[in-house]
Order: sequence, then structure tokens, then C-alpha cells
Amino acid sequence: MDGAITTINSSYADLVITGIVGLRPRADNVVEVHPLLPDGVWDWFCLDNVLNHGRTLTILWDKTGEKFHKGKGLRVLSDGREIAHSGTLARIRGRSERIRALDQFRPPRARRTANSSALTRLFVEATPR
Repeated sequence: MDGAITTINSSYADLVITGIVGLRPRADNVVEVHPLLPDGVWDWFCLDNVLNHGRTLTILWDKTGEKFHKGKGLRVLSDGREIAHSGTLARIRGRSERIRALDQFRPPRARRTANSSALTRLFVEATPR
């Protein structure tokens, strides 16, 4: 039963990350975000601590700019530095340079655990209208 629970939790997190927040996985160093959340539904959300090519991403939506104090709109930060911004919930892209040492890193094959593939700590908080 634990495997089923893990699968459900992973599926839910994936739907939030790639659907509502709209982070699109890519093989290159471009970070693409295209939220499926309609404008006017939530005043704010934050997806934080997403590991992407060795960088930590934060995706913020703040309708008024008063929740996160980073300004109005949709923002993508890579290691705390803004790489993309839009005033609306629109598709945005930014560049996040890879860490070269991590491109060459290969994890050991022995002693993998069920959670060894979990590279993302998920924190999503939002307010429904």
C-alpha cells in the first residue's frame, strides 16, 4: 500500500508543478513556465526549492505585489536571481545556467531507495478566491 500512496503523492505534486504552476521540464538551460491557472482565480502562489539542472528555482505569482514583496506578476528566480517576469499569468522563459560539475555527475547505481529520484521539495501555498 505504501507504493500506491507514494504514487498518488507524486502524481499530485506533478499536476501542481507542471499544470497549475506550469513549470515545463526541458533538457536545455531554458526555464519555461506556462501556468494553466486562469487569471483571477488565485491572488498568489509560490513554488519553491525546485532543483533544475543544479540550480534552485522559485516561481511566484503575486497579483498585487503585497504578498511576497517582489512586485506584481509572475516571476521565476534561479538561485534567488530573477530570470523571467510577466505582469500576467502568461508563458514566460528565462535562462538558468547549468552547473558544469553537475552535468558530469552520475549517481552510484547501488543502494537506491524509493525516494532517491525525489529531487524536488515542494512548497505550494495559494489562496482561493
